[in-house]
Amino acid sequence: VVEPAAAAAFLETIDAYGSVDFATQQARILDSAAEVIVEQILVSPGQSVGVGDHLLRIRATASSALELNKAKIDLEFAEASQARTLQLLSQQLATNADVDMARQATANARAMLASVRSSGIGDEPIILRAEAAGIVTSVDVARAAIVPAGAPLLHLADSGRMQARLGIEPADLSRLRQGQSATLVASYDSTLVASGVVNQIVAQIDSQSRLAAAIVDLPPSPGLMPGTTVRGTIELARRESAIAVAHAAVLYADQRPYVFVLDAGIARQVWVAIGMDDGAHSEITAGLAAGDAVVILGNYELKDGMRAVAAAAPSGEPLSPETQ
Repeated sequence: VVEPAAAAAFLETIDAYGSVDFATQQARILDSAAEVIVEQILVSPGQSVGVGDHLLRIRATASSALELNKAKIDLEFAEASQARTLQLLSQQLATNADVDMARQATANARAMLASVRSSGIGDEPIILRAEAAGIVTSVDVARAAIVPAGAPLLHLADSGRMQARLGIEPADLSRLRQGQSATLVASYDSTLVASGVVNQIVAQIDSQSRLAAAIVDLPPSPGLMPGTTVRGTIELARRESAIAVAHAAVLYADQRPYVFVLDAGIARQVWVAIGMDDGAHSEITAGLAAGDAVVILGNYELKDGMRAVAAAAPSGEPLSPETQ
């Protein structure tokens, strides 16, 4: 069988498997600058929330309340001291420098009280509200828990930002680049497809999977739910107008590729250079031109210069070679 070499588009890809989740870069972590007690949890993981929605009800612990009371007392003392210094100044028993120091002490005490209050410590319980719309990805505390200052209370993700983490064989890392296109297909439903772009390449081997990773950013509302396992196809390179022949047409001698071209009834051995290969077709980067009649079946029986006729024999043998 003879088939003409023809221009074709070649796509070099790698397949990888992983899962979809919310974009970690866009996750918000709610915490408290002071030690608090969780009085009530008002949301659950996976719940959608809007701006201003109630998330948690918390109150200061005894130690935090003590800190607030101390700041209040310090301010009261500083204000009283400033008043006494002003009175002594009027009696010429204090200097202007003494007054300036008293005013500075009052200002410092007032700033400290404001700082304590801004950390969430107050006389009454407070309700934490969502500052932006999103999805509650985790609640990191339990009711009645005492949470240290700075510890996370819950995580809130942007519902419009999704990404997939795909496991990558270490040998394929060198071929990955940021910006490469990727197509994701849900493992449980091949009709659920999303397209994205490689945003990050994690060049670190996971101790359990023994794989590196590629992080693929997905568009808003990709149609794939968080937690979905997917098969990803990452596009490494594309050739739009390459010369292609059937994969079976390429033979090798001492690891050098060649094909047979049928020219006026004569089989000519032509050395070629191979580019991409998609398993069905091979890209020919040198040695052939579009339209060359390439033998794709029966080529193992040919030798250079052998006379051959492309004909489908009744036995199913597609090529009838004849010695020249």
